[in-house]
Amino acid sequence: MKSLSSDPINIIRDEQELYRRLDFHLDELKILNDTEKENYYFNEMIWHHFSLVIYEIDNYF
Repeated sequence: MKSLSSDPINIIRDEQELYRRLDFHLDELKILNDTEKENYYFNEMIWHHFSLVIYEIDNYF
């Protein structure tokens, strides 16, 4: 099991596929959050991508 006390970037540095997926979802979160914060659809998509970030991290550990 990877140590969570380590810097998160160091944990995933060698995990290129995980990094790519997380980077994609985080970019989507930023775009959605910056463009339409009050729109219900965008809020749902924000939760969707946030959930996928948590899912990817949970599966890694």
